[in-house]
Amino acid sequence: MKHAPLFALLFTPTLAVAQDWGPVTVDPYYVPRAEVEFRADGGPSFDEGGDGYGVKAMARIMGPFVATGEYHSVSYDEASDYDRDDFRVGAGVVGASNSGLYTEYISSELGDGFGAHVRLAGGNERASLHAQLGFVQVEDQDRFYGGEINFGAAYQFTDLLGTFVDYRLTNFEGHDSDVQLKFRDLRVGVRLTFGGVASMPAEDDSVGVETVGEEPGPVEEPAELPADTAPANDPNVPEAAVPGGG
Repeated sequence: MKHAPLFALLFTPTLAVAQDWGPVTVDPYYVPRAEVEFRADGGPSFDEGGDGYGVKAMARIMGPFVATGEYHSVSYDEASDYDRDDFRVGAGVVGASNSGLYTEYISSELGDGFGAHVRLAGGNERASLHAQLGFVQVEDQDRFYGGEINFGAAYQFTDLLGTFVDYRLTNFEGHDSDVQLKFRDLRVGVRLTFGGVASMPAEDDSVGVETVGEEPGPVEEPAELPADTAPANDPNVPEAAVPGGG
């Protein structure tokens, strides 16, 4: 929890600004399955499982620019030396579906560093899919670097409330040591969206079609009938003007 105050300090002002510019998503989540895999050449190897929790957020601050943040905490059953409290904050340039490029600052138990990611996403106003490929690097006593993949799906029940599930794999290699570390996290959570989600179109209960913005044209009066077409029994017409009349 050591990064939680820093998360609130850095990201809350961004959320406040973003309320004026575009949608903000806040995703509190549970990690029902977390795994760490440790491999060392000529040394010990182990695989351990655990669970955890976290929260991540994204705010569109102006046009294609977004701000991102994440706090991720995981505890393992036996490998307590690798319990994690990760903090990430970053920014990106994205399209309407949030596909784009992201960079971030990372602070973790292994050290501090950065990440760079390419994200592909698509869907409609309710359901979406995404896949993300990136490179991450952190450094403390050793420099760890490697690839990271993330993929998942989200569904919006209402403009405010939705849900998501994703899976993230981070593959670290030690620069000075021959250590390989893999972190696997399955995350399931709630998505809260503030602003920017289009409402579902309402059903039209009105009868008929109304044209907006057009003034009604002049009503034409019917032309007068010629005298020779008047009805034969019209008393106002002379008898000579009536066809067939005397």
